[in-house]
Amino acid sequence: MRRFLSILIITFLIFELYPLNAFSQQKKLKIGVVGVFVDEKEDTSLTSVVSPIFSTSDFFSWERIGRDTPTSLYWGIASFDVRFKHNTSNVSASVKLLIKDAKTNTDMFILETNALSSPFTGTVLDWKPLEKEAFINAIATFSKRLDEIWKSNTAIIYAEGNIFESDLGKDMGIVEGTIVSIFRDNNLIAKGKITSLSQKTCRGDIIYKAESEYPRLGDIVRIAYIPPSPEVSFINQATPILNAIAGIAILAGLVTLYNIAKANMATLIRLKFPENNATYKPGDTITFMWFTNDTSIKSFALVISGSIFVTNNNSYNYTAPSVSSETTYIWKVIGYREDGTSVESETRTFKVVP
Repeated sequence: MRRFLSILIITFLIFELYPLNAFSQQKKLKIGVVGVFVDEKEDTSLTSVVSPIFSTSDFFSWERIGRDTPTSLYWGIASFDVRFKHNTSNVSASVKLLIKDAKTNTDMFILETNALSSPFTGTVLDWKPLEKEAFINAIATFSKRLDEIWKSNTAIIYAEGNIFESDLGKDMGIVEGTIVSIFRDNNLIAKGKITSLSQKTCRGDIIYKAESEYPRLGDIVRIAYIPPSPEVSFINQATPILNAIAGIAILAGLVTLYNIAKANMATLIRLKFPENNATYKPGDTITFMWFTNDTSIKSFALVISGSIFVTNNNSYNYTAPSVSSETTYIWKVIGYREDGTSVESETRTFKVVP
């Protein structure tokens, strides 16, 4: 009995002294950071801040690697390409994150974002602190995006040869041409390009596969790259119409053309969660999520039936206070650009019922 109690006490002490997050970190996917490159030259001061900023990730563990570090120890190899612009009141950073498969050197994720430093006035003698702040804001956004992508948990629902279907649709913010990475047991086995999609599902073609591996039912699909929404050129589309009509027909043609252009223009902010007409109980806490590939949007406001909740710079989610009134709520997201213009998402509703 005394021996049993000794073992029990020792076991208790081990778990008390060894932090719980140390065990959880063992399950995270390890990413080796090659470096942060500004104008194709590594900036070691920026490289050193990557791992601490990403330490809050639920799925990824980031570590600095050197030339002699075996890449086989890592799930992915990451590098950052950065461009800074010194504005009159702040520093902007354009950052691209590339994560390659450690085994095949194939791109798994390509994410891009813009971020700003704090505003300033007067003459700046040293730009480095402001550049560092803008970069940190950018990689904080990447950390959130990657976690959102990883926990989305979409899957292959049909596969035959080089064709596959997934339960990943417009509701997740993707468009035709989106590149996805397909994983099996956290190993990259293929990459696909989306050729058609509906609100809930998509269909794609395989553009890369590891050796003889083909996607199969149950493989996990993650968003690797979403191309920018095509811009609609009003002038280019108007020219042939204006050449063909005259007089009062010009006005009708312009109105028709405007409607066509508006219909073809992709929504710049896409709502993800909650789904339209979702229902909740009084006291429930709701996390709202959205997505945009418009890198000029610098901040967001979540509007719920007239109440406005301002998010942090480049956040793509917000947990609102618990709801109590049993009614139907209307919500949307407004994005604000640096130039003072704004763009709105679609409008959705959710209900609180007893």
